[in-house]
Amino acid sequence: MTTPVQPSDAENDLSGRTIADRYKVLRPIGEGGIGRVYLAEHLALGRQVAIKVLHPQFASTEELRARFVREARSLGALSHPNIVTVVDFGDLDGTLFLVMELVDGETLDARLAREAFSFTTALDVIRQMLRALAAAHAQGIVHRDLKPGNILIRSLPDGSEHVVVLDFGLAKFADEPNSATITRKGAILGTPAYMAPEQSMGAVATPAADVYAAGLVAFEVLTRRRAFMETERSELVKAHVLTPPPKLADIGTEQPASPGLEAFIAHALEKRAINRFVDAGVMLAEYDLLPELAGRTGGTNPRISLLESGATSVVLDAPAATPASAITLAPMGKSRGIAVGLAVLVASGVTVAAVLTYLTRHETSTTPRDSAAPDASVLAANGHERASRDPWVEPVPPAIVDLRTRIGNGEHPSRTALRDLYRAAAADTHDPRPHLLLGRTYTDRGWFDDALDAYRDAHERDPSCIGDPNMVRDLIRIAASQRGEVRAGEYVITWFGALAIPTVDQALAGILDSESRVRLNSLRPRLLSSH
Repeated sequence: MTTPVQPSDAENDLSGRTIADRYKVLRPIGEGGIGRVYLAEHLALGRQVAIKVLHPQFASTEELRARFVREARSLGALSHPNIVTVVDFGDLDGTLFLVMELVDGETLDARLAREAFSFTTALDVIRQMLRALAAAHAQGIVHRDLKPGNILIRSLPDGSEHVVVLDFGLAKFADEPNSATITRKGAILGTPAYMAPEQSMGAVATPAADVYAAGLVAFEVLTRRRAFMETERSELVKAHVLTPPPKLADIGTEQPASPGLEAFIAHALEKRAINRFVDAGVMLAEYDLLPELAGRTGGTNPRISLLESGATSVVLDAPAATPASAITLAPMGKSRGIAVGLAVLVASGVTVAAVLTYLTRHETSTTPRDSAAPDASVLAANGHERASRDPWVEPVPPAIVDLRTRIGNGEHPSRTALRDLYRAAAADTHDPRPHLLLGRTYTDRGWFDDALDAYRDAHERDPSCIGDPNMVRDLIRIAASQRGEVRAGEYVITWFGALAIPTVDQALAGILDSESRVRLNSLRPRLLSSH
């Protein structure tokens, strides 16, 4: 959270002063990019507290003071066991201050420098951090500077570790719109080693930026080293934007991480915000489904998830001896996942008979989307079969029905209005339809790079989604452009092959631009020869 106070700053030291007639400042205990932290005593209660006094530039205008009051009130309402509590705030002769509970403990970076966590403790530390983030995101508060230095670890008498996250909302205050004067005066808006790519390039930080930082912290907790080891700020920014993060297996953990845990970290560290967990609430829900967390999250209905590389989850919500009619089982993964899952379900107290009875009654629901029995929608080209089906024949999730209609009617919802699509994509990582809608609306706006990313994500989730009525038309439109020619062309060749020729011919008939015609005429013979 802080660094030692420098001797040159002694003239600004508030030690010995009484603030707001009730807080006796004892001594400075640290310095951060936003302000200085003091140990103080509440005179009436005789209780020690921590007071963060913000740097003078944050009190330069009435507008900033008013914004600070709003932010402080929001933080004061944020009550959670894993978040430091703000108990008071005020203005001391133009100097803004926050009063927080005094939390004894060691910063996470100091703890990791001293010793590694056991694998079990590391998993618990990560979960407590995610609980804090999820609570803040639910209140609309983004941290923006999550890092090991802003996380305290307290050792409890029972030997467990308690996590407390500090400085929620203060980085947001520093990075509010119209705060250019603050920025010019040197306010730190984040720590380069833990900043999301979009944040390091000046974009407004969203909960997805906290998700990225949480992924980096989780990686460090598990491996005891940063994902990106560059030391220069420019090199760090470049690494976050361009360099794929290492896998846990590349560095090593106390015990091998499951494919599910590897995938979880990779999902949090996606370069594009739209491809990450939409917020920490969704991230925490996915984390609790990891096999490493099975049986550790409490509750009367254990939720067991068996994650395999390339397969979805088999999830059971049922206490022991639950009758078959009461089981809530979502066997969405591959058949081998269900087979492996039976052993674990039995270990949790559910009988094999109950599970098999459920599967017999719901036989069709066990067929994974990407292995659905091909019917008339199986298309053949040059002897190569491409499974294709219209993914919209299945019931559409209610959260995206309205957006589907609007996009289908040619509307251009804002990125904020598209939030339900992002949430739906994060909630079901095997449904291609939110990504298909994003591909459609991005193509309409001419955001071809984003559109290609969205269509790629849809295809990765379900290759048979090439039966979407808009997908091939959009890809061919992008392939006709200079910006998207190569990548979109490869997608059309690989996914559709000769099946796309009629759509190419239709596009050629309506295109007047000579350069676009050249591009599509170049693509056409490659489709004929594709396999």
